[in-house]
Amino acid sequence: MNSKGLAPVRLRIQIHNETINLATGVSIDPEYWDKKKGKIKLKHPRASNLNSQIKEFETKVYQCYDSCIFNNEDISASKIKNLLQGKTTSDITLSFLIDYHINNLESKVPVQYSISTLKQFQTLKNKLLKFLNDSYSLTDISLNQINYRFITQFEAFNLTVEKNSTNTTSKYMKRLRTLLNVALRQDWINATPFSKYKGKTEPSNRQYLSQKELLQIEEFKSNDLSLETVRDGFLFMAYTGLSYCDLKKLTSNNIITEERKFLRIERGKTKQQCEIPLFEKSEKLIEKYSNNLYCKNRNVLFPVLSNQKMNQKLKSIAKELKLTKPLTCHIARHTFATISLELGVPIETLSKVLAHSNIKTTQIYGKITQAKIEKDYSVMANTFGRFEKKVG
Repeated sequence: MNSKGLAPVRLRIQIHNETINLATGVSIDPEYWDKKKGKIKLKHPRASNLNSQIKEFETKVYQCYDSCIFNNEDISASKIKNLLQGKTTSDITLSFLIDYHINNLESKVPVQYSISTLKQFQTLKNKLLKFLNDSYSLTDISLNQINYRFITQFEAFNLTVEKNSTNTTSKYMKRLRTLLNVALRQDWINATPFSKYKGKTEPSNRQYLSQKELLQIEEFKSNDLSLETVRDGFLFMAYTGLSYCDLKKLTSNNIITEERKFLRIERGKTKQQCEIPLFEKSEKLIEKYSNNLYCKNRNVLFPVLSNQKMNQKLKSIAKELKLTKPLTCHIARHTFATISLELGVPIETLSKVLAHSNIKTTQIYGKITQAKIEKDYSVMANTFGRFEKKVG
């Protein structure tokens, strides 16, 4: 909707799993649009002319479709869009590819993709445009010019100029690989230079709180009500393994009471449904905010701030408690995983609660600590004799 209250009329092309919305060049007040007939209502003063313009555009789309069939070409929504715009394969640029992929993601948020996935590719776009400008003094580049040298230079740019870590750089490279695979499937390129590329990653050293440090958070007191609220949100994530996104969308509908209470939710990232037991500390936090006005008005369990503000306030809490570890929303999830393993929860069970698609991911989150190793070996004491730690 523009400043004059007019909305653009778009024509949607959907072929197989690909959807593209094309601007027809017509904009009207939404009240004049007939959804059932797919045309402008006759009471609009320019209905006849505008409907003719829309019909003409629709005819061109069918002509492009028929052309693909006649020439025995693979048909896709993007190919029809290119034919309409007079683009040939050699005209396809990196910016066009990124925008095409971002638009495709936008049409599938939040059903198939999350907002965070969309933002990741928007960040990649900015990163690539900066790289083009700094390295080549270009604002865009043809896909046919993207070769092995280009992608290795982009990798080096991230590591040296942008000062990104090896693992962060690896994520950018994986997303660039995704883009070029999209181009390959659309027949915009004949091959991808990533067939020759092997990325590097380093083992993740995930931070977590010990049980003693978690107790410090539990006992934290402040006259600042917002700090107390943020502390409670962090603790609930540490008690349940929920992510920030999952915490933010929790409602009373997620609470299931059978033999005991538990949460039943669809995890935001994996879309897997999981059930998380609610222990006494978790239940007390839910009860604490049951009459909170913010929660009642929005039908949520907790008054959750934005991720950025929540992390800022967690940083203040860490400073007051003199914690040396960075206190963030995500460290709560790492803490849950690690303490669960320390207390003897099987990794298969933990993987299910965290809704991981495979157990390897759980092994990264649930780092085996020295406390866990000592506990496991203590079980063998009856057979092999006492297990003692050496002091000094």
